[in-house]
Amino acid sequence: MASAHNKAKSTEEKSGADGNAVYNIPRWIKKNEHLFVPPICNKLMHNNQLKIMFVGGPNTRKDFHIDCGEEFFYMLKGNMALPTYQQGQRKVVHIREGQVYLLRARIPHSPQRPEQGSLGLVIERQRVQRKNEFDALRYYVCDFDETEKDQQKILWEKWFFCKDLGTQLPPVVKEFHESDEFKTHVPGKNVSASPPVQLDTEVSIPDPIDLFPFIEKQQAFLRKHKRLDIYSGTQTQVRILTGPFELHRKYHQQTWYYCLKGDCRINFGYPSQRDTQLLSDGDCVMINKEEQYKITIASANTLVMSVCMDVSPPVPDLKAPPKKYDHEKKTDTPWELMKAEDPQYYQRQLQKGKNENDLQQIDADITLDKV
Repeated sequence: MASAHNKAKSTEEKSGADGNAVYNIPRWIKKNEHLFVPPICNKLMHNNQLKIMFVGGPNTRKDFHIDCGEEFFYMLKGNMALPTYQQGQRKVVHIREGQVYLLRARIPHSPQRPEQGSLGLVIERQRVQRKNEFDALRYYVCDFDETEKDQQKILWEKWFFCKDLGTQLPPVVKEFHESDEFKTHVPGKNVSASPPVQLDTEVSIPDPIDLFPFIEKQQAFLRKHKRLDIYSGTQTQVRILTGPFELHRKYHQQTWYYCLKGDCRINFGYPSQRDTQLLSDGDCVMINKEEQYKITIASANTLVMSVCMDVSPPVPDLKAPPKKYDHEKKTDTPWELMKAEDPQYYQRQLQKGKNENDLQQIDADITLDKV
């Protein structure tokens, strides 16, 4: 049976041209491990509205990247440093093994992965040209001239609309290395007096989070609500789901699911023709834009991560309406609202022979959905 499961999964992975394959991340990394060393150091798993990539080390650089989207980091192996500019000051963020970090939009940053064999997950989103979402590659004088005290003095920069950073970045780096600024360490005409994107000079980004210790600390909340937001409220939502839980959803952007522990099932609704996907430890899958689906998690020991990104903040969760409901007659009210408005409802339903797991299902999750 296990052999048949592995064979089926291998077939799915090979059929991933449409981005609908189920990938087992450890196996996928093993298959592409020759790319996680210099000079390439990275490999894209998905390159659509969501860009899912894995980046290895050793890899150091002096350029700073600026973009209008947020970036989610998860260090799977080893450590990395992320020099940034926050509130007008250079700040080095250290992301340790097992930690996650959400880099806010329009923050200059320069990922440094000096450790041999280090490996991290990085997720970012597609740029929107009609919103003038330009990228920039920027170099600062202080990184080339040790006598320069002003860490904000720009040596050279180039703004461009990014469709594929992997192919567009090398020519820009080459252009800088051939410039007079690189040879003299003196700023020239390649610094924009009026850049197309205004940097965020006000935000102070929270420190990285130890993912599993954080989840363990929030176990009571997770057991009660079946979902725990690691990051939300900006362009990005990173959420942890557990069971017993069933969620019906359709979102206008892509959603990436990563089964951290245990297993879950994803069924797709009409008009999608995708087969039911079964995810277990280390598996991941991409849900397409506007695709209706249902994710079912049977066990309280299962942990599933979901990641969504958009150009604007997510829609907040619904709050309990002010008026009361007759819950014996109204069956479509979310369990959180039932419990908040009528604490005795749960016990009455158990006495009537209702299943405890059914009562804990929450299918009114509309976070990030269009309304």
